[in-house]
Amino acid sequence: MNKSARCAAAALGLFSSLNAGCGAEPDQSENVASAHAALTECNSGAPWWARNGGSAKLMPVATHVCWLTRVAGRFDGSKSNSGVTVEGRSNDGFFWLVTRGAEEQGEAMCAPKTCFLAGDGTQDVVETSWNLNFSSIANAHNPNCSHSSMPAWGGDSATMINAFPCPGSDCGRTSGGGEQVRIEQSNSRSVPSRIHSNDCADEGGLGKIIHGSAMSLRVATPTRTVPVHFAGGWWSSGNASVLMEYADTSICYLDLVQGKFRGGGEAVRLSREIEASTGRPRWRLSTSRGSASDHVQGEASCFWFWQWDV
Repeated sequence: MNKSARCAAAALGLFSSLNAGCGAEPDQSENVASAHAALTECNSGAPWWARNGGSAKLMPVATHVCWLTRVAGRFDGSKSNSGVTVEGRSNDGFFWLVTRGAEEQGEAMCAPKTCFLAGDGTQDVVETSWNLNFSSIANAHNPNCSHSSMPAWGGDSATMINAFPCPGSDCGRTSGGGEQVRIEQSNSRSVPSRIHSNDCADEGGLGKIIHGSAMSLRVATPTRTVPVHFAGGWWSSGNASVLMEYADTSICYLDLVQGKFRGGGEAVRLSREIEASTGRPRWRLSTSRGSASDHVQGEASCFWFWQWDV
């Protein structure tokens, strides 16, 4: 979104803090079409999906940001390959959504890098850690739970879950609230955010694991980065859902997935819907669980398209 479109969006009331630097803009009505076009581009299209060992080719890592928006299926330790993942591949330069086992489903969404702003939109740096593996591995041994934590990028980046319960083979048995992957977002650029994995389901020494994976997104200018501007703290548990931020001003991503997934409808999902009172798209976090499940919970945060300087 260029400066004219951004200022027009401010004039339309779509962003609460976009007016900085727009005071001298002449007639904002001339830019209304540009603003609507930019916001539509950032939030158009249905999510990509894959299931039961299948995969979906998403968008180029050079031009887009893609992230995981739904995890569902049977994660009971019975399969040699398991897990739902969004990953960037260096061999073809694309993001991919991958399900590695039967009875698994995943969804992902993408947005053009041009949707994100750190200044006036002329020289912004938008980058992701698509080619890095921020991961933590937990392997429980009865009677003790296992916990692991690894650093990602600092607090000038948004860090989000991109794999659950692991990005490959020998995934562990999710038996309840003790099995989880969680992001701890840093508020300081000099302190890294962290990805945490927790496993309390002993597999009798079979080497089954909870192996969380994460991706970081940084939006900056060539000369300065600032702590990430985001809204967080939304959570849903059991068969429930919660509305979050507007999708024409932000992306929302998962920062906690936990629970007992047995393929009976267990899922943690982010979706978009039109709000009747405003006509604007809005994010929703939802969770679902079947009769054989327990402690299915998700948490999410939202990252503003415009990362203003402070």
